[in-house]
Amino acid sequence: MGLASSSSMKIADIMQPNAVTVVEGDTLSMARQVMLWHGIRHLIVLRDGRPVGVLSERDIIAHVTGAQVPGELQTTVGEVMSSPVEFVHPSATLADAAAVMASRTIGCLPVQEEGELVGIVTNTDLLSNLAQAPVPAAGEGALSARDLMSTKLYAVMPDGFLLDAVATMVLRGIRHLVVVDGLGRVVGMISDRDVRNAVGQPREALELETLPDELLSTKIRDVMTSEPRVLREDTSLAALVDALLADRYGALPVVDAEDRLVGVVSYVDVLHHIRGRLRVHG
Repeated sequence: MGLASSSSMKIADIMQPNAVTVVEGDTLSMARQVMLWHGIRHLIVLRDGRPVGVLSERDIIAHVTGAQVPGELQTTVGEVMSSPVEFVHPSATLADAAAVMASRTIGCLPVQEEGELVGIVTNTDLLSNLAQAPVPAAGEGALSARDLMSTKLYAVMPDGFLLDAVATMVLRGIRHLVVVDGLGRVVGMISDRDVRNAVGQPREALELETLPDELLSTKIRDVMTSEPRVLREDTSLAALVDALLADRYGALPVVDAEDRLVGVVSYVDVLHHIRGRLRVHG
């Protein structure tokens, strides 16, 4: 598939028809089971047959792990869903959808035509298709992790306290922290999901008047994912996208020849960049 053909592709060409849905009165327990049955991470929420929100796996995890009382899976979908919902038309370009997802940092868009739900498109759909646009393999114009990564880094060390890492994530509004050793080499990764599984809602944990001793003493190494997938600075766009699609984080650390952290690249960075390329060639 060429760049020109990619730029002319429409959402109708890549969307998943027959989007899986729930209604706002369904419980989170049922919604989670539907996700497991279908092997998906997003559900479109309906009211009277019309989309009114989106429920993600992340929404369920955030709510349940942050709950202070048992039985929170009986909470209704409508209480937890993200709303109002962003839509995309089947005739929209891939660049249009990439722009919305990247700017709002969301993982999917319902596809709607004449007020009717006709499908769904996810960041995985976009990455899989946008990355097929040809990129020079080497030399001038070649794209690599070095070109796409962010060098504004917030890293922590494994012996640091988890609550300090939580404070950094809340203060900076970030979803991932890379864990490095004394030489700056990547030894782990923490996501907001890891934090929620450990302490519940990050901001609420920081606001508790009295923190449990166990939480106060928890170290970053107790929660982090050890030996995460990393990218080299010269990793090609195609290999980078493959790594993001295979990884559960949505963001990956980039290291130099000495394995030291030099950047982080996320699916949002990729969408921003490829969106621009498609619009230039569109």
